[in-house]
Amino acid sequence: NPKTFVQAITTKEFLQLLDLLNDEDDCDTITKILFSKLKKNDIETTFIAITSSSHKILKSLIRQGLINEKKCIFLDSYLSFENDKNVKLITEEGKYILFGDVLSGGSIVKRLDKFLKDKKSLLEKVAVIVNSIDEDYNNSKEFYELYRDKIIFAYKHPIRKYLRKDIDDESLKNVIRINPYTNLPNVFSEQNTLKDMIRKTIFAVS
Repeated sequence: NPKTFVQAITTKEFLQLLDLLNDEDDCDTITKILFSKLKKNDIETTFIAITSSSHKILKSLIRQGLINEKKCIFLDSYLSFENDKNVKLITEEGKYILFGDVLSGGSIVKRLDKFLKDKKSLLEKVAVIVNSIDEDYNNSKEFYELYRDKIIFAYKHPIRKYLRKDIDDESLKNVIRINPYTNLPNVFSEQNTLKDMIRKTIFAVS
């Protein structure tokens, strides 16, 4: 069972999809499943990718001829995408879909939503391969209530979160600390990435 702090995340599981996304065949299979969740009018929307993994998702969809590259905006800085040179491509009164690999806390979604609202634009959807939000955790519950109708995903795997006071010292020895800014583990362990489980589950329904 995953364990999580309020500020710094700790968990026994970590969703890592880079190996799948780096394999073109696997990536195309996963992204095609995700794309099938979009509605017809969604395809006319402009797509945004902020992280390197989300770049791979959009490039896969372009490679398969499912979306037009001219309708894609690639931003390179997770921590400060607002200052990226390509952010000027986001226009006023536009409609956008954010693509990502894993939705966990929703911080990047909230930041992009605010940025778009300031430009009188709309975040239409958030499309992710895996939705790992813990709907019972207070902060996540608030986020999910606000964005529930916008989220589409290929696979759902909730990672339960706990307050630090709810984690006993013995359990604390078995958790991994996750950097809240990069969403990467401070100590990486292949066996905790769940990548094989994700591969088997997603491909089973493809």
